Amino acid sequence: MRAGEIIKDEREKRKLSQKALADKLDMLQVSISHIETGKRNATDAQKVKIAKFFNLSIEYIFFNQFNNK
Repeated sequence: MRAGEIIKDEREKRKLSQKALADKLDMLQVSISHIETGKRNATDAQKVKIAKFFNLSIEYIFFNQFNNK
């Protein structure tokens, strides 16, 4: 599963829109959209914010090596 798919899945599990997630992460909605669709990669700082918010490891989300759920 790609990082964008994992992020979208986790966001939808929490019943959050892209805008709501972006607001919680102090990001732009378009950034969330681009990361979810694979149009761009998350910056290192964004990776940390996303992983902390979802309580998942960066490796699981962005490198699919470990699942710490």
